Amino acid sequence: MLLLILFLSVVHCYEEDYQTINIRINEELPLSTILFITPHNITYRLFDSGRNHNSFVDYNSSTGQIQLAHLLDREDLCLQHTCSCVHCQIIIELIEWQSPYRLLKLIINIDDINDHRPIFSSDIYQLNVMENIPYGYELPLESAYDADLEENSRINYELISLGEGPFEL
Repeated sequence: MLLLILFLSVVHCYEEDYQTINIRINEELPLSTILFITPHNITYRLFDSGRNHNSFVDYNSSTGQIQLAHLLDREDLCLQHTCSCVHCQIIIELIEWQSPYRLLKLIINIDDINDHRPIFSSDIYQLNVMENIPYGYELPLESAYDADLEENSRINYELISLGEGPFEL
């Protein structure tokens, strides 16, 4: 006869039993960057609630350090719908490993940095201009694309003289 014993550990966390900490960082930080250090007098474990992003970090319970385990590129996170693009955030959850079980929720807010260059569809854009066009005449230009977000995606154009002859954009 086979005797099967099953131990089921149920962890109950109520809303008043958690603490939320907001952390603001720039995207593209180097791996192993320390994001947070938990208090040394409390033992925590990463808690998988199914709605967190714990795979982005490593947690060392002996030092309390939460370190970056994967590169955080804001544009990639938004493209893959990993975060809310309005506020690019990942959520890390840790549970206090003693009774009463309390949750520590770290909300990592990821700021965009200007890490992409504007790109045109081709390297050379030829524009034909008649010699007698009036001063102030506006010419249509091809638009460039910048993968950065918000203010960092703004593109300004400037004409640069090449000396004796034509100019370049």
